[in-house]
Amino acid sequence: MDGRTIRQAILDTRFRGYDVGQVDELLEKIAHAMDVLDAANRELWRKNKQLEHQLARPEYPTNE
Repeated sequence: MDGRTIRQAILDTRFRGYDVGQVDELLEKIAHAMDVLDAANRELWRKNKQLEHQLARPEYPTNE
């Protein structure tokens, strides 16, 4: 699930239910947090692949 999925969520309204404005605000905060976490995760994956590539080179000896 990503921020876009949360932003596009449509929730049913019910009599005496939650305040729609508050729910929308909370969903936006959650979606933003998901976007930030997703971006950080992608960056960590990129750095991990870069380090794996560097370790695969002969000039980086392994401790075996």
